[in-house]
Order: sequence, then C-alpha cells, then structure tokens
Amino acid sequence: MEYIAGSLTTFIGIAIVYFALYRSVGLQSKRVKLRTSQSYTHKMFAPILLNIKDYSPRDCQSLKHYESNKIKILFTQDVAYWIKDNAVFCAEVDPVTGLILEGSEKEVDMMGMDKVQLDEMMFIVEQLTEGQSNDSWRSGDS
Repeated sequence: MEYIAGSLTTFIGIAIVYFALYRSVGLQSKRVKLRTSQSYTHKMFAPILLNIKDYSPRDCQSLKHYESNKIKILFTQDVAYWIKDNAVFCAEVDPVTGLILEGSEKEVDMMGMDKVQLDEMMFIVEQLTEGQSNDSWRSGDS
C-alpha cells in the first residue's frame, strides 16, 4: 500500500511541476505547418512510382513564361553569342571577370561569311536552340 501512495505522490508532484512550467515558461506545443502542394509531392515521388524515362514535365503556363523570358548565352574564348528577336548577336567578353562588356553588342551578319565561318555559326545556333520544345519553326496556323 505504501508503494501506491509513494507512486501517487510522485505522479502528482510531476504533474504540478509540469503544469507550472507549462504556464510560466510557455512550453505550449507550437504547431508547425508544412506547406506542400500536390505538384511538389508528385515531383518527390515520381521517380519511385513512375518509370523515369517516360516522365516529362507538363506544358504549363509558368514554364512557358520562364521559357519566353530566358536567354541562352554561349561563351567562346572571347566572344558571347545569343539569339534575340530571331537574330544572332555577339559581344566581347572581359577576360578577367568573364562578363560581357557593355556597348560591344552587335548583330552577326551571316550574309558576308565564308563557308568556315558559316559552319561555325551554324554550330553556335544549334547549341543555342538545343533543348527548346518550341523553337518557333512554324507559323502556328496549322
């Protein structure tokens, strides 16, 4: 019987100390809300549940906006190339910082190039347009 009384006294003492600390120190359980979305969960589990070779991202509005606003730049030793408004541009690159020098941008004239230079420009254009799902090769009427 004395063991039950001692156990009960200990339990009541622990409960009093716990509730006293709970109110004074603020040991209230703080809830943490995890912000997830269905697309995030799908992205996490897609490699496990789906065959990764068959998985391709959906064509969504945010991806179209991202693709329309980005510019791919190809850096060679001292020149940077990019495509803007269906024209190829080039600019000089600072050898120390590796940044494009302002005011050195100019459109590449492909009409006056010889065969070697034209082949080099064809390679540059292929590299810049590589991986684009919509490279605007058609009018869009069909």
